Amino acid sequence: MKWSQVNALSEQKAYHIDVDIPQTFGNKALLQASFKARFDKRGELETDILDVLIGLSMDKKTLFLEIDPEQTFESLKLMDAASMTPFSLVFLPDNAGHFPKELWEKVAKAYFSADYFAGVVFPFTTVLSLFFKQTLSLDLGQDLNDSNLPFLKEPFESFYGKMPLEAEPTQNLIKNVRQGCIEAFGSEKEFTQFLKDTLKEVQK
Repeated sequence: MKWSQVNALSEQKAYHIDVDIPQTFGNKALLQASFKARFDKRGELETDILDVLIGLSMDKKTLFLEIDPEQTFESLKLMDAASMTPFSLVFLPDNAGHFPKELWEKVAKAYFSADYFAGVVFPFTTVLSLFFKQTLSLDLGQDLNDSNLPFLKEPFESFYGKMPLEAEPTQNLIKNVRQGCIEAFGSEKEFTQFLKDTLKEVQK
């Protein structure tokens, strides 16, 4: 769907939007929107999309940016932009439901080093929530989406559909995200300690 079309509608939620006009405000009914990312040759988010996101964020809209698996981007700069605007990130799988294995170390390093990032990074932060549940020996549910907070379940399913925990693509995702986190922290011991220390802080 084109951004110009969304502005002509009275929908409260819209996904997979292509920015085709520089308009930086949306219709008043729009509460949640997700835009397709485009990056320049430097791997930075194109300014027309960033301008739209900044404009909508001033109206307290819930915003997502969708990144396709073949796109090249500067992860830390993207995370910093998402921190300042703010908007959440959505990494999409390929047509077979798989994510690039090397993506998650890149994402993990940017996520754990970003300042003041308050959004989500689908499906990275969902898998991270699963790791916290595993650390606490909690029930993991039947679907990866069960690890999301209630208000995130609907957008997560809009992007990914069902992701049963026992399914091979989901298992591969969980394994590769964990390996990316381990690489970001330097060792499995350090990452495990991070999970435990974070839970201690939350439980104080």
